[in-house]
Amino acid sequence: MSSTEHTCLRWAGMSAVAGALVQLAQSPAAGAYPHNGSDGAAFLAWGLPGRRMEILGIGWAVGWGLLLQFMILLGVAYTRRAGRTTAAVKVMTYNMICVTTVQVIAPALDIAFIHMARHHPGFGTGQAERDLITLLWGACNILATLSMFQLSLVWVAVFAANHRWPLLPPVLGRWGTAGVAVLCVAAAGSLFVPSGPWAPGSLFAVALWFGVYAWIIAAGVIFLRRAGLHAPRPDSGTRQSVP
Repeated sequence: MSSTEHTCLRWAGMSAVAGALVQLAQSPAAGAYPHNGSDGAAFLAWGLPGRRMEILGIGWAVGWGLLLQFMILLGVAYTRRAGRTTAAVKVMTYNMICVTTVQVIAPALDIAFIHMARHHPGFGTGQAERDLITLLWGACNILATLSMFQLSLVWVAVFAANHRWPLLPPVLGRWGTAGVAVLCVAAAGSLFVPSGPWAPGSLFAVALWFGVYAWIIAAGVIFLRRAGLHAPRPDSGTRQSVP
């Protein structure tokens, strides 16, 4: 294992495990907050106490930032194996950047109406304002859910890259990536449910994301173990063979 690949896998592993755990730690909130379509007052009552909405928004952004770092480093490792930047690496990297951008922007819609309510105590008492809050909440969850289609393309690209230049064992690099891609599309199916536990961002829809996080943690652990077991050797400038 070259020193560059060793460094990439070690940092990719740490980013993967940390990012997925941050996201999993926030997931129970999906079962506690009001469903899409609820009255705007319910969203204010849930998001205002204890700076809850701001904390979740920051955590969400940090988690996705770590997952983006994981995917970029994974792309670098595949590039080292291939000796060039392949189409699969471009697809996984570009789509992950798009997904992360959407995932970071989406909570800002919720934080915006929370900040408005904090600075203007009367905000949310009128029906029009409560309807606006309901709209913003729904838009946040719909944006995040729509990005799952692009996230499925990320795992299709990982499947393609790992098939040619394997960094992951077949059970994870083939069947695992295919399964996660299907889960992403299934999670996006919640767009057809306007409210309730299967609506975008609600408990059952978010539960499908757990498979994504489980795959990321498993990959991260494998990379950390591999980086720990194999001492790096100087880069030779040639294509690395599969260990």
